[in-house]
Amino acid sequence: MRRAKRSFGKKLAKNIDTDRKSFYAYVRNRSRTRPSIGPLINDQNETIAQSYNVAEMFNQFFASVFTVEDTDNIPTAVLLWYCLVGAYVRLPLGVVGSPGG
Repeated sequence: MRRAKRSFGKKLAKNIDTDRKSFYAYVRNRSRTRPSIGPLINDQNETIAQSYNVAEMFNQFFASVFTVEDTDNIPTAVLLWYCLVGAYVRLPLGVVGSPGG
């Protein structure tokens, strides 16, 4: 069994240039530490360790960081192209992308 493990490890090390995924999967599997999120401290200096409460804290943080886009005023591709080129001409009314359309 030891010889098989050693042989497997040598084979992985030898083929690392062509098969990195297998090598790093083996290393990650053999590692002793496991990634985890430790307890957090909230605004009232209370330690939060329960999974649900930690998830709620992360949700509040990320909700405050990201903004909601204004989807009512998204410019069309035609309008953007004319603005970027610098040759914005008035398109006929009713054409998609025109100021009246």
